[in-house]
Amino acid sequence: MESGHSSIMRRRTLIITCCLAATLSGFAGLSSAQESSTQEPPEKEKDTTAAAHISIIALGPVPRRRYKMPGAEELEDMNKMKIAGTDSRQNNDKTGDQALPGSEKSPNAMPDISSIPVMLPPLEGSIPPGTLYYKTPKSKSSAPWARVSVGFNNATAITKVHAGIPLNFCSIEAGGNNVYQSYFKLDAMAPCSQVIVFLTPSTGGKTYWKSDPKVTVLNLCSPDLIDKTLLLKNFSAEPVAFVVDESQPEILNPGQTNSFAVARKIAFHQVTAIKLKDRVRVIDTSVSIPFNTMSVFAFFDADPLTNGGKNVGVFRSTCSKLPQEVLKQAMPTQKSE
Repeated sequence: MESGHSSIMRRRTLIITCCLAATLSGFAGLSSAQESSTQEPPEKEKDTTAAAHISIIALGPVPRRRYKMPGAEELEDMNKMKIAGTDSRQNNDKTGDQALPGSEKSPNAMPDISSIPVMLPPLEGSIPPGTLYYKTPKSKSSAPWARVSVGFNNATAITKVHAGIPLNFCSIEAGGNNVYQSYFKLDAMAPCSQVIVFLTPSTGGKTYWKSDPKVTVLNLCSPDLIDKTLLLKNFSAEPVAFVVDESQPEILNPGQTNSFAVARKIAFHQVTAIKLKDRVRVIDTSVSIPFNTMSVFAFFDADPLTNGGKNVGVFRSTCSKLPQEVLKQAMPTQKSE
């Protein structure tokens, strides 16, 4: 009896020991899991790929229109168009469509197309390229070239570009051979920065956009512009006098810039500018400045024949600025030019 009782006790002791070991093992695993779950995740790497934002605007004379008398090829194309128009009128006659009062249905009544001048396209280099390209860093993208639109005396969209790397903007040579030719370069921009790049001719003549342009960069997150809402820049060769609202007249010499933080409680602000030399009025307008925007006025050299008789043109645009908290992340070290 005692041996049997001892055997039972030994088995119970063995079972209790195994259960206790399993329980302790479970607690150890749970404690290890809790420790791993409460460990702080590894610090994320700083995002150095945040984009910069850019607008490119070319300022200069609008080329004059050119015409020529049609040659054999143009006459052939115009005759095809004439025949197509005649067929269309004949079909209208068959369907019962009525001609406009005073119009003639006979093709013989049409003017002699050989006496109509044909407008020629602008000379190559007389207008800036409408699109520029820059090579992107190595990435999974299948397109190594990114494009940026260029406004000609007009505003253009704000475009995201790569930050932290110098950008070499290229144009495509005429002929459609996709030969990229360097046009101008920009130093690396800070992430979250926003700039307006103005291009102006560096040479005279009729094809001045073939040469490398003068490049002026307005950094909207620079200390001298981040809080401003109105900016005037003189790219022309003429001194310009201007008045904002009821302020005292000021003079902008060639190359100079002036900026203001105008009161937003005023719905419209009056901006008037004249050429200092002959007192010819360049602009006299009212401008509304919405929240988080900057109104930009830029004066540039123009051709009087394509600019209403004035040799100073005006670029005017209201530029949307990135939020202040975003612009302040750029922390530029240099001021705008």
